[in-house]
Amino acid sequence: MNTGFDPGDNLTLTCLTGQKGPVDVIDWYKDGQLLNSSGHSNSSCCAEISLINITKEDAGKYECEVRKNDEYDKGVFQLHLNSAPRILPLIKLVEIEEGDERRIICQAEGWPTPSIKWKRDTEEISESDDFSTWKYPNKNQVMLRIKSAKSRHQGDYTCEAMNAFGKASETVSVVIEESEPPRVGRNPEIIAHPRYTIASKGSNVTLKCDVMYVRSYLADWYWLLNGTEFTPGRERSRYKEDTFHFDYNFTMVLHILNVSERDEGLYECLVFGLVETKSPFMTLTVDEKDNVQNISTKWETMYVALNTQVQLKCTSMYQAFIEVGTFWMFQGDKLNQSDPRYKTYTLGIADSSETKRKREEMILLISNVSESDFGNYTCALSTSLGISTEEIVLVEAKQEIGFSSSDDSSSPVWIILFPVVAGGILLTLITLIPLRKMIKKRQEWKLQGKSCDGQFKYDVFVTFSNKDRQWVADNIIPLLEGNQIKYCIHSRDFELGRPLTDNMAESVYSSRNVLAVMSKNYLDSKFCKGELEMALYRSKIAHEGSLLVVRIDGIRKKKLPKALREQTFVDYHSDKDRGSWEKKLLRFLVETEQNRYITKL
Repeated sequence: MNTGFDPGDNLTLTCLTGQKGPVDVIDWYKDGQLLNSSGHSNSSCCAEISLINITKEDAGKYECEVRKNDEYDKGVFQLHLNSAPRILPLIKLVEIEEGDERRIICQAEGWPTPSIKWKRDTEEISESDDFSTWKYPNKNQVMLRIKSAKSRHQGDYTCEAMNAFGKASETVSVVIEESEPPRVGRNPEIIAHPRYTIASKGSNVTLKCDVMYVRSYLADWYWLLNGTEFTPGRERSRYKEDTFHFDYNFTMVLHILNVSERDEGLYECLVFGLVETKSPFMTLTVDEKDNVQNISTKWETMYVALNTQVQLKCTSMYQAFIEVGTFWMFQGDKLNQSDPRYKTYTLGIADSSETKRKREEMILLISNVSESDFGNYTCALSTSLGISTEEIVLVEAKQEIGFSSSDDSSSPVWIILFPVVAGGILLTLITLIPLRKMIKKRQEWKLQGKSCDGQFKYDVFVTFSNKDRQWVADNIIPLLEGNQIKYCIHSRDFELGRPLTDNMAESVYSSRNVLAVMSKNYLDSKFCKGELEMALYRSKIAHEGSLLVVRIDGIRKKKLPKALREQTFVDYHSDKDRGSWEKKLLRFLVETEQNRYITKL
């Protein structure tokens, strides 16, 4: 039996063998070493061992050996600790003489057993005239074979290992030593890598061009950005340039320091030898990871009855040039798709407004749902940037209405559609009734929100996603309390047992201002959207500019509701505003003339 656990878990191993009744001796072994001395007992005191706060030293093969009346039996348990992959050290530089064959082996550790790939730039290496790969049976090793080394094979090769807990990579630089000078008149060749790079703001990026069949002292070379020549040596605070020389080739290296949006674009290497030669484009994108790849679902909890079928859906988004993989997990382990009850689909979603990004819908269809199917499902998007996941909880829905076998409505389609249609009608009624009540009582809320002397109950109502509560606790609450600003938050001030709509409306209308902590999490929350709609309505009708938005992550302006784009903004996410956002926020809260912009996205 092979099982994975997390570090820090406690577990008990029970000796299970074919022996029945009390036994004479039970011995426990770990990796062949005896763990305890033999015990003679008819009780079960030695049938179990407990492991407390397990660490990687506890991982291994556990065996219990049972003896009864000179008969022996054995139970085996293989204990693994869940962990991200780790690649065993590789030789960093491999020199190959032109025409020779070379094999490079990559081995990785981790649990679940990681998958291993060899890549050149961002493309996986597959069987071709130049390369082949081979996975060793019973060993987590993959061999890269360079069949007959040519100068075009010179460059960086990356071994990638990936499992559900993360990804690791190691790079090997291959240098081809020419056995004889290249033939006269051969045209220069430039290999550019990496072809695509996505970097977060403030990080460093390295671009390389391997220039073949050109002696460096017979050539001039330059870097181009978006078709325009630039000299890295003139801007040493932004760039660092290196050149590595060989007999009949050389390598151009450009280090871009502390990247920002102005570094985005298409980079090229330009070489003047006997002829002018340009490299392929190297694309650099500066963005947050969530803007480059993410995965989401509209159905965080799904209810389904036994013996019916259900569809779980997630939507993935990623840059068009990224190599991606998708998969499903159940209770933390990769889904066993050999089960005929599981069917998975991936469908492209057309979006004419997004030319650089792709959107896909992941679908998991589970037929004939049983009790063992209830639990946590995870949809995962895996790219060279890492893994993005979203969780869906499948819960049993109790069926209280039966359908006769002669009734067409007992078909699986009707069983699925009926709760969906009924739920839609019920949701509409639930929405309309409080909305009608809210319209009737809006004026009442306005009056109740102010005391007799015309003052509001609170200075500000802070609306935020529960996923951002730590940021609010660390940044907003100390600022408000330190300046004696009376604030309202839903976790503390909402009245228990009162309708949610009433609580939301009273908080909005009882506060002089509304502060929305804007993030991707906020726009994903139906609860937050309800509070935001009330605040927007109040600000628009009263013409009082009572709504302030603080942006705390990289969510872009075009992702915001149209009505929100013209509201007052404080941009915590911007490096430019990071040092002054608190003053801007306080100024908004204390000024009498509130309807003016502090800064805009």
